[in-house]
Amino acid sequence: PACTYNDKKAQQDAMVHEGIHAILTDMGAAHVHWLQEGGNTWLQQEMEVRRSGATQYSGMGFLNVGNLIAPFVPIESYSGWLLDGSFGGPGAEGVDAGGKCNWRNTLGGVQYGNLFPTFLGLWVAEGAVAWIWKNIPNRNGKYILESMGAAIGDEQIRSLILEYRSKLALADMKKWSEEMRRLLNGSFGSNWGCEWTPCAVDGVPTWRATPYVVTTNNNGILTPEERTTPGWSGANVIPLTVSSGATQVKLSLQNAGAGMALQIAYRATDGTPVYSAPVFGNNQTVLNLSKTPQSNVVFAVVANTDYNYSEALRKTHFDYRLKLDAGISGAADPHTKWYSNFKLDYDWDNAKVVHKLNDDEPNSGGSTSSSSSGDNGSSNDETSSSSVAEIVATTVSYKITKPIYNDYTATDLPIDLEAIASDLGVSANAIQANMFNGINEDGSLYTGNTANGDVGHWFAANGDVVNWNENTAYVFVEWDLASAKVNIGTYPNKILAGEEYLVRQAITSGNKRVIVEFKITIESTTLIRNIQNLRQHLKLSHFSSGFEVNFSVATAGKVKLGLYTAYGALITNLINEYHSAGDYNRNIDLNAMGLPKGVYLVKLSYPGYTETKAYISAYR
Repeated sequence: PACTYNDKKAQQDAMVHEGIHAILTDMGAAHVHWLQEGGNTWLQQEMEVRRSGATQYSGMGFLNVGNLIAPFVPIESYSGWLLDGSFGGPGAEGVDAGGKCNWRNTLGGVQYGNLFPTFLGLWVAEGAVAWIWKNIPNRNGKYILESMGAAIGDEQIRSLILEYRSKLALADMKKWSEEMRRLLNGSFGSNWGCEWTPCAVDGVPTWRATPYVVTTNNNGILTPEERTTPGWSGANVIPLTVSSGATQVKLSLQNAGAGMALQIAYRATDGTPVYSAPVFGNNQTVLNLSKTPQSNVVFAVVANTDYNYSEALRKTHFDYRLKLDAGISGAADPHTKWYSNFKLDYDWDNAKVVHKLNDDEPNSGGSTSSSSSGDNGSSNDETSSSSVAEIVATTVSYKITKPIYNDYTATDLPIDLEAIASDLGVSANAIQANMFNGINEDGSLYTGNTANGDVGHWFAANGDVVNWNENTAYVFVEWDLASAKVNIGTYPNKILAGEEYLVRQAITSGNKRVIVEFKITIESTTLIRNIQNLRQHLKLSHFSSGFEVNFSVATAGKVKLGLYTAYGALITNLINEYHSAGDYNRNIDLNAMGLPKGVYLVKLSYPGYTETKAYISAYR
């Protein structure tokens, strides 16, 4: 305390940094040089900000800007974008140039950036960072993403890479978001080249720093600037201007490899991030503009999701084309700070993006109704002919939040058939399956069923009725009229956390119609948010090949105990049946289940209570 040096605080921080190195070097991944720096700064950063008690985080190291402003640089890169156009490898491969500078201003220090560990700690679980140090052996030739992929599966790690890139594009990092904007403002528009001389490569043009890739437009097909196309696990972010009056955006990847992925994302004017369903390879994604985009701009996030590092991959840039199919007038200026007006303080742990029809719609569950008269735009012979009676339509809305499942597991939703019958002027018993139609996005009616149940329809991402298929079918709604319930489910392994869908069905009797719309929000990856405020009804303890779950049920009823991946995808329901109030236990043998080491979530739920805990397995 009595030290008078002006750099006292900096020296203290440096000593803490080296002390953390001394600890981590004896743990896993000592050969992963970028993680030894980035993981170190993450731990120190989190320690300092939590000790401060600040509600708005600050103090993120300035070298984090490299990951923000140059998203095309791979996650596992040491020294970033090198002067020869390649990227530094996870263990600093390619960086050494015989004493000459081989990197660019600021980007040469990306290994000290910690945004990927920050993302894991915020949106997956804090234990996900600890998992890296515990489960990646030293000097085994494997790096972080490869080892994570081996633990959680190829599809999961690719989805994780894309989610990380999309959240960076929207500065969607909870309490760190404002700090990210500050970092971007400090470097936006800078001209970066060789950091010092002599340079390993002479005459390399400087790069004007921007998080958005420069593109050229040829008849609605965008070509990215070649030198900043993504490296492995890197991404391009393309700002796009929404066409006047557009309510939906459609984009397609072209000339892209199977490992390339596309997602549309934007910040709404109320601050809420909105994300489309992702697609891989040469496919199209669609996003309904359920809320107004800030500055009338949405972003195409084009990511390479390859993660098994190799020397050839280190030198590769991944090309593609982006086709503007609908709702976009063209690329927005890549040298404008589109993030500058983002409202960042939305309720990130409880955000549910829904398709609103009017501003007075309630914010919580249950149903609401509104009435309108006139032809409903159906395609089934409801014309303006005077021989057709005017249809009087009432709309009933149901909101539901669904967890992610890797199968067709449905969520039951009770329906007030009595109220619907009253609006139709009939009794509830008079409602029959032949009175139902599906409703397409444009309001036209679809006759017949495409799913199971007394009445059932599959729906595409945009709300159109479709037959079951692996390409366009996303959500199904199936009615059980006898029990006055609907079953709502999704196509396995297609939806993502935070997505929203609006699907509609019509029930018609004479000239009266009830439109039943279902506003479905896919449960956010903040499934694990309850970890922050646990009541100790759920306890996990390790044994040789798995762990024991001890749990208490305070209220008798249907109890579910689910095992999930670290990213919220259901693996299996261990328990799904009635339990009396009391204490229970269940052994989970991961080895016997054929599950690898990794991070798992255990979710306990019964009437009035939900709790989730993370478990990091380390069985041999």
